[in-house]
Amino acid sequence: MNEALLASLKNLPRIDLPGLGKRKKRPKRTSLKPGEFACPGKCRGGKHQLIADWVDCKFCKGGKFRCMTCKRGKASCGLCEGTGETFRVCDSCTGSGHVPDPRLLEVATCPWCRGTEKRACASCDVSGLVSVPCYGCFGSEHQSCTRCSGIGRTPCPRCKGRGRYGPKKANCDKCKRKGFLTCSVCDDGVRACQKCSVTRGAPRVCPHCKKAKEHPCNGCGVGAYLAWEHAAEKLALDGDVERAQSWLEAARARCEQRYAGALERLEELSNDDMRRVCREAVEGELEEELARIDGDLKALRTRD
Repeated sequence: MNEALLASLKNLPRIDLPGLGKRKKRPKRTSLKPGEFACPGKCRGGKHQLIADWVDCKFCKGGKFRCMTCKRGKASCGLCEGTGETFRVCDSCTGSGHVPDPRLLEVATCPWCRGTEKRACASCDVSGLVSVPCYGCFGSEHQSCTRCSGIGRTPCPRCKGRGRYGPKKANCDKCKRKGFLTCSVCDDGVRACQKCSVTRGAPRVCPHCKKAKEHPCNGCGVGAYLAWEHAAEKLALDGDVERAQSWLEAARARCEQRYAGALERLEELSNDDMRRVCREAVEGELEEELARIDGDLKALRTRD
């Protein structure tokens, strides 16, 4: 390009276009606190860029919204309804409220299952089915809308929350310059639960017995000793210290037997380091359990 043409281009008059000029300072993004989320319209601190200007976002205030599902980043547990407590069937009586009197049983017999090593499942009905609340809505049958994040409206797809669009800053006719549209899939931010809408009310297979209507006894299964400890505790409360000691000594022997089996199975591990670490963990747990049972035995002997 020759020098004469370059000189003529430099001498051309400057044309001022509307909206152009000195660029304004870019706003900072809004800092979010627990329980808040950024504007879905992707604004910066409640401002949108329109040509060279920064205009207010008509979809939000300050570039953020308060979460409709939680409070300061924490939501109430749907299983316990915020109480911090849940209830399950008692292992001792399986919900009946009665347990066999250990004074009428031999120490070698599990007082929970009478030596059958199985117990009837108290969590399901006779068909092996149980009503389980939906983990999407926890039985409320509704949840916060995922499309609008519970706000009840969405940013206008044409103006992106500005209310105006294009080089001429024309008013958006799609949203009537509001910057947002009412969400089409929910009612004020709430919609029917999508996870349980198909299976609502339908019972599910019992997670405890897998429809078998019985499960292994937790008191004596796989060499457990829990039932023997409970029996000793009941006898001690009734004042029968001598029999309580015999049941607790049986519990100690079953505890050693159970952990001996666990240590024997660890020998099948091919990795030496893994076998060593697991063995140390099992032996440490055995020492804690034996120390606890020995402490109870010592207390009983002191009472005798």
